[in-house]
Amino acid sequence: MTTTHQTAATGDRKPERLLHEKPIALRLLPHERAEAFEIAQKQSRSASNLALMAYRAGIQALKSQGAL
Repeated sequence: MTTTHQTAATGDRKPERLLHEKPIALRLLPHERAEAFEIAQKQSRSASNLALMAYRAGIQALKSQGAL
C-alpha cells in the first residue's frame, strides 16, 4: 500500500513509501484478532492495512485530545 501527500510548494501528489523491513508487532486478545480479521474481510482490505488505519486514527484522536 502506498499513501500520497501533497507537497506545499507545488501541490504535486507523490507516493509516500511504507516501511516493510521493520514491522511493529501488535498483540491482541483472541476476540480482538478475530474482530480485526472480520472487519478487514468485510472491507476487502488486509489485516495489516486495517491495523495501519486504526493506528493513524488513534494517533490523530490522542493528538486532538492533547494526550500526545
